[in-house]
Amino acid sequence: MNGAKIYFGNGKWETVTRFYFYQKENDFPFNNPFTGNVENPGAVRDFQKGASINNKGLLQEFNFRFNDKNYLKSSVWVENSWQQVQPNMQTNYIYSGTQEIENDNVRIWTEYNHNSNPIKFKGGLGFVQDKQVFDNNEFQIIATNRIVSEIQAEYDLTQKLGLKIGAKYKFIKPEVYAYADSVIDHENYLDVFLSSFFQFNRQFRMTLNLRQMFVSNFKAPFTPSLGVEYNLRIGDFSFMKFTSAISRSFRIPTFNDRYWGIQGNPDLKPESGKNYEFGTSFNIEKGKWQSKIAINAFYMGVENWIEWRNFGVWMAQNVLEVVSKGIEFQSNSSIPLGNAMGNFIFNYTFNSVQPIKNISETGIVNRQMIYVLKHMANVSFVMKLKKWQFFTDGHFTGSRFTDDFGFELDPYFLANCGIIYQLFIQKHKFDITLSSQNIFNSDYQNERYYAMPGRSFRFSINYNIQLTK
Repeated sequence: MNGAKIYFGNGKWETVTRFYFYQKENDFPFNNPFTGNVENPGAVRDFQKGASINNKGLLQEFNFRFNDKNYLKSSVWVENSWQQVQPNMQTNYIYSGTQEIENDNVRIWTEYNHNSNPIKFKGGLGFVQDKQVFDNNEFQIIATNRIVSEIQAEYDLTQKLGLKIGAKYKFIKPEVYAYADSVIDHENYLDVFLSSFFQFNRQFRMTLNLRQMFVSNFKAPFTPSLGVEYNLRIGDFSFMKFTSAISRSFRIPTFNDRYWGIQGNPDLKPESGKNYEFGTSFNIEKGKWQSKIAINAFYMGVENWIEWRNFGVWMAQNVLEVVSKGIEFQSNSSIPLGNAMGNFIFNYTFNSVQPIKNISETGIVNRQMIYVLKHMANVSFVMKLKKWQFFTDGHFTGSRFTDDFGFELDPYFLANCGIIYQLFIQKHKFDITLSSQNIFNSDYQNERYYAMPGRSFRFSINYNIQLTK
C-alpha cells in the first residue's frame, strides 16, 4: 500500500491533499477440503486464485477560516476500486477464470460553520455518486446519484439547558439495470429533529431527542429517544457513571430490498423497533495509571425485520418480529511499567438475535439468525518505550449459522503482533513497522466455502515531510 498527504496553509486558508494506492494479488495458500476428490476426501493444500484487488483514490480538502469561530470546509473524494469475484473452495480447485467488479465513487461536500453568535449555525451541501460495473458489462450498471444537505442551529438558554434543531434532506436517483423503469425514478428523504439537554447538577444530566422522517411512498412514525446519565464520585481518584436510554427506531427497505429484479419485494414493510439500554462504568485515574471498566446491557425488539432468505434464489422478506439482546463489556487500562507505558484493552460482546415470529413456515424461530455473531471478543496490548512501540492483539469470532439446516462455521481466533520504531534523521521522522497478521496461521472462514488468508508479514516505512514558511 502506498499513500501520501500534502498540506499547505497560512492559518487562514489551507489545502490538504491525500492520495493512496493499494494492490493485492490475494494468492494465499489454504487447506481446501472441498476438492471433490473421492479418493482423497481430506483437505489438500491449495492456492487462492482469481481474488486480486486494486484500490486507488484522491481526497482533496479546501478550508478557509474567516475568524476564530467562523469557517468554511469543503472536500472532494474520488475513488476507483477493482476486484475479482473470489471463487469458492469447490470452484477454486478447478479454476478456469473469474468475473470482475469495478466501482467508481465521487463524494463532494461543502460546509459552513458560524459560531460567533449565541445561536450557532451550521449548513452543508453535497453530492454523492456511486457506480458499479459487473464483469465489464456496460449493460449491467448499478449506479446511485444523491444530493444531500444539512442545516442545524444550536442555542444554550442557560448553562444547564441547551437546544438544537435541524433538518437533513436527501434526493436519491438510482440507475440500476435490474430495476424496472416503471417502479422507481427517485425518492426524497427529509429528517427533522429537535434535541435538548438539561444539566440538573454536576452529577445528573438528561437528553431528549425528537425526530420525524418524511419519505416518498412511506409513512414514517415519530421516533423520540430519552437518555439519562448520573455520575457518582466514590473516592479521590475514582468515580462511577450510570447511563440509560430508551428510543424508537425505524428503517426503510433499501432499493435492492424492494426492486432488485424478481428477487426484490416491493411489498416489504419498514422495520420498526424499540430499544432499551442500561450501562455502568467505573473510572480510576491516579497519576499515569488510568483504568476504565464498563458494562452495557441492551434489548431491541424489531417488527418487520428485513432478511434475505434462500428459496432456491435469494429473496427479501419481512421476519415478523426479531429480538436482539445482550451485554457489552469493555476495559481499557494504561499502566506505567518502569520507564515504559503499557495499554491493555479487552472487549467482549454477547448478542442474541432471534426471530420469535416468522412470516414464512420455512423460517426458523427461536434460534440465532444466519451469519449473526452471538459471541465476539478482542484483546490488545501496546507497550511504548522511548522510540519503540510493541503491540499485539487477538480477535475471537464465535460460531455462526449459515443456513436453516443448522450448519455452523467453526469459531476461530486470530492474533497479530508487531514492532514500530521512530527514526529521526536531522529534522526528518520515519516510522518503521514490522508486523505479522494471523501469527498462529489459523484456518478459518468468514463465509461458508470461501477461504481466508493464513499467516502473513508486513514491512512499512512512513515518512512525514513538514515544510514551514
